[in-house]
Amino acid sequence: MSERFQKTYISAREFLDSWDKEIYELSNLDYFIYLLINHLGNQIEKRYFVNERQDSPLYLEFESIGTLCFNIGDAFEYYLEDNDFTSSPNSQFTEMLNFENENAYSHDRLKTLQSFSSYSIDKEHVLRIELMDHVIFNTLLHFYFEEIGLEFDEGDREINEFAFFIEDVMVDFIRNEGGGLLKRPHDSAMDYFEELLDSEEEESLSGEWNEEEEWGEMDDEPYQFQMPDVDIHSVISRFLEDCDCTLDSFGDVVRGVDLFSEYLTEHAGVEDIYEISEEHILEFLSVWLVHRYVYEDESHLPGIFQALARFVTWLYHHYNI
Repeated sequence: MSERFQKTYISAREFLDSWDKEIYELSNLDYFIYLLINHLGNQIEKRYFVNERQDSPLYLEFESIGTLCFNIGDAFEYYLEDNDFTSSPNSQFTEMLNFENENAYSHDRLKTLQSFSSYSIDKEHVLRIELMDHVIFNTLLHFYFEEIGLEFDEGDREINEFAFFIEDVMVDFIRNEGGGLLKRPHDSAMDYFEELLDSEEEESLSGEWNEEEEWGEMDDEPYQFQMPDVDIHSVISRFLEDCDCTLDSFGDVVRGVDLFSEYLTEHAGVEDIYEISEEHILEFLSVWLVHRYVYEDESHLPGIFQALARFVTWLYHHYNI
């Protein structure tokens, strides 16, 4: 797998087959959970199960990580959509969010995520309690008992450390990546999933062709699968639409990605989003942007830096770059 791709623990096809929805029924919330599942899997493998933790009884291989993360994503969806949480021990939760109708609990939970992902983090403590109580901890205990055959009690240090790591990853992901998708959670995500399914099908066909060539005697050069060209301008338009950014409300975000687009296309000669490299980002920030603003108002620079960080993170989760 190319280094520009993160691992996919649950493919779009596996997600669709297991999610009990037709593709036309999938929403931005479903797509957000799909991204969360795979992001969580990568973080668990790359950041948690390292060094001494590889000898831990909690250690999981690739397939098991995918199963665990899917179970957490499933529990997260249930947490958002189930209405029968009025007996929650966190009685302050309803009061803090000013619920007018307890039967609309799922709606208010989405409102919490929407405000939280927009960097209004005053509800973070309550969100963490809710995630741990209703999504993470019981899912971990059930998974290890049912799938691995291990039973832990609630006071076990290792299982608690793992749970808090998962909580941190989920909260950071909601804060950084929830803005666009969670602002319109019920909009159709069919286009997103169709794009993923098409890409997976092309990769599968490429793999079959390469396997045939490996065993056959062919005079032609081996087929090399290439990702289809993805125009930078269309990607930036999609990013601004996802984060609901306009020049009036998010001027520095719009200005930042527009300047990056200008640098890529007019200076670096890059038109395809998959041609972007770390060197382009470094040159843009340390050379091109400095020259551009040397005689101009520099007050926008911090906002532009933040905008680029937000855009690069979005690219990572939507295009695996």
